[in-house]
Amino acid sequence: MIRLAVHCCCEPAIRLGTVPVHEDYVRHRRAIRFAIPPRTRLVARANMILPEQTMPGAEIWTEVAELQLSDGTIYYAVKSAHQPLEVWQRVPGFITDGGLV
Repeated sequence: MIRLAVHCCCEPAIRLGTVPVHEDYVRHRRAIRFAIPPRTRLVARANMILPEQTMPGAEIWTEVAELQLSDGTIYYAVKSAHQPLEVWQRVPGFITDGGLV
């Protein structure tokens, strides 16, 4: 596994954070699916504590792209697939660092 930056599709200079990606996705440029688990909370009901889903699970389908910096340096990054930072923050292993390249 390697960590790749996640960049905004509309403004590639905006970096949302990083996410772990298997090297094969970079090498073979395959589509990537990131699973987002549902959010749950524990609720007391009839003398029992039960999980209750507060937000359903989801998935993001995206790909790895080449980005070129102003100095000509080329590197690989994950496209954000038009998903906001709040959605990416629910992806296991995503680390927010936001900012410009």
